[in-house]
Amino acid sequence: MALGVLLFAGCNRDNEGIEVSESQLYGLWQKQGTQEYWSYREDGTGHTWDRADGIMNETDSGSVAYSWTISNGDQLRHRFSGTNIGDMVVRTYTITAISDSEMEREEEIGNYKLLRVE
Repeated sequence: MALGVLLFAGCNRDNEGIEVSESQLYGLWQKQGTQEYWSYREDGTGHTWDRADGIMNETDSGSVAYSWTISNGDQLRHRFSGTNIGDMVVRTYTITAISDSEMEREEEIGNYKLLRVE
């Protein structure tokens, strides 16, 4: 019986994600503690750039374009392509929290908070 309780408790963790709508992403975000920016447009496209690398906005040479989609409620998928990165690269992030001013996302290399700039 004790084993059954442990198994039930282990399976009863909150694995439910959050529901994110595309409109919650629209705008410009800055990764907290960095000079890295991410833009999300209503047409499902965006750019990322890093002012620490001397790239000041999405129109500067060196910014990286991507398309993006939301799936399964909290999965943010970026499809990067362009001359700066060669072949298409797909990255999936899990959005763990989002508000009008902040977004937290989980990546393979860690968890990050982004702050809305616009």
